[in-house]
Amino acid sequence: MLPTDATERKNTPVYTGFMCFFPLGIAEVAKHSHDSTQQHHPGEPCHWDKNKSTDEKDSQARHLLDQTFPDQTLDELILHARAGAWRAMANLERLCAERQVRDAWQREYNARVANGEDEIRGHTYETWMRVHKTPRFENSNLQNLVEPEKITGRWISPGIEAKAAYIESLNR
Repeated sequence: MLPTDATERKNTPVYTGFMCFFPLGIAEVAKHSHDSTQQHHPGEPCHWDKNKSTDEKDSQARHLLDQTFPDQTLDELILHARAGAWRAMANLERLCAERQVRDAWQREYNARVANGEDEIRGHTYETWMRVHKTPRFENSNLQNLVEPEKITGRWISPGIEAKAAYIESLNR
């Protein structure tokens, strides 16, 4: 989600700071998105099935490793590079979505505290902090930040609910 503050928006040069630097690479990653959709969901429009695969870092590493094997054609190297780039962007997207969830919860918690409440959806601030200080849950549904819902005027992921439920189960 782009910042709403005018200065922050100017300091996020999506076109000149990303698209102009990597037009050929961006096109290849877009082709990878299309080809992957056709591989896993033939005939469907291009989309990211976030529950299909959540091992972005491992997959990215495998594609980097694949590029080290000798006797590959340039086209084969490009296929592995674009797949690795797609995985890098997927990892970054998930992390940024997780940050949005964390920040939205912090805003909601602060607003509720300001109104005299000491809990947010049944969780104290200490529980909330434990949710966000836990290690990453690789290869689990807790890492899947899926379809967004609107909470406190910001688009965030319901994945935080799963994380909070998991933390609560550890406390029992």
